[in-house]
Amino acid sequence: MNQSIPVTSSCPMPESIIHLPTKEGATAYRRQYPIPHALRPVLNKQIEECPLLLVPKRNKAGQIVNHRVCLDVRLLNNILPPTFNYPVPLIRDIFDNLSGKKVFSTIDLSNAYHRFKVAPEDVHKLTFTHDNAQYSFIKGCFGVKMLTSQFKKCLAILFDGISCVQNFVDDCIVASNSFEQHAEDVKLVLEKLTSVNLIVNPDKCVWFQHSVRLLGFVVNTTGTKVDRNKLTNVQNWPIPNQSYKHVQQFMGLINYFRDYVPMISRVAEPITRLSNAVNIRELWTDEQTNSFNSLKAILQSNLVLHYPDLSKKFFVATDASLYGVAAVLYQKDELQRDKYISFVSSSLTPSQRRWMTIKL
Repeated sequence: MNQSIPVTSSCPMPESIIHLPTKEGATAYRRQYPIPHALRPVLNKQIEECPLLLVPKRNKAGQIVNHRVCLDVRLLNNILPPTFNYPVPLIRDIFDNLSGKKVFSTIDLSNAYHRFKVAPEDVHKLTFTHDNAQYSFIKGCFGVKMLTSQFKKCLAILFDGISCVQNFVDDCIVASNSFEQHAEDVKLVLEKLTSVNLIVNPDKCVWFQHSVRLLGFVVNTTGTKVDRNKLTNVQNWPIPNQSYKHVQQFMGLINYFRDYVPMISRVAEPITRLSNAVNIRELWTDEQTNSFNSLKAILQSNLVLHYPDLSKKFFVATDASLYGVAAVLYQKDELQRDKYISFVSSSLTPSQRRWMTIKL
């Protein structure tokens, strides 16, 4: 039923209408970027759905399998007023809501933003030129700054009162206590999506599993861990000592997985110390290289964060050093083995490093 939805259909929810309230008299013009001749058939095929930068689409192995055509809307975003940012859930909060679940399915939506109509009075603001002809975007396009929040709000309204589904923008996970219940839950979620013309991408969906991959992590019946498929080339990561931007990019990746890196502030301190330095190459020493290698090793350690069992006792262990403070929340299983639930850590400022221990 869902797959029979026409790709030209629109979401009927009033909240899905895209408004672009630019300031009166403001303009945003940019000359069309050149398109390689070899990729023009791809562009022409998608021209009625989306313009006009060709962005590679990769499969799970990281191989380029197609191209998505995108519009560069940075100038438009600059003249749009500040918008309400509908809260996107923390990944950790999504995982906490999966505690106790036994069966999982992940649902990927196909070109979800293209189901949202642009208000007629704003269509001209998404105009582009190709082969001496002008076209206007009549559906949502990637990059418009309020669209993610608007999409999240619509899904929150759509799934209101349905506790079996969690979503992070267009990535949804359905979790249930049994296969029988899961069949009903999946049916309900698909019916909801179909009712508002949101099309499921079956090639990227996973159904009725005890373990699934979601947002760079593996989710199963006992807890979550870093998806090692996302780290297949970790041993070949180049040392980020070329510039402060390389340091910031590396630490951005590490911080995404920081919940799975015990005492991250202490381990990463030699590198974070250089985050804003200009002469990175001169300042980079064996201390930073050791930190870099330690962080890579921790990410590959397959550390599992377990779901909390509210019927059992909790334990907290803390530690501090000259550079940071850290704590771990854990429980004991039937064999008295530690089951880690959460790691937290924070770097100390220069003034905090002079505090007495009891103040920390």
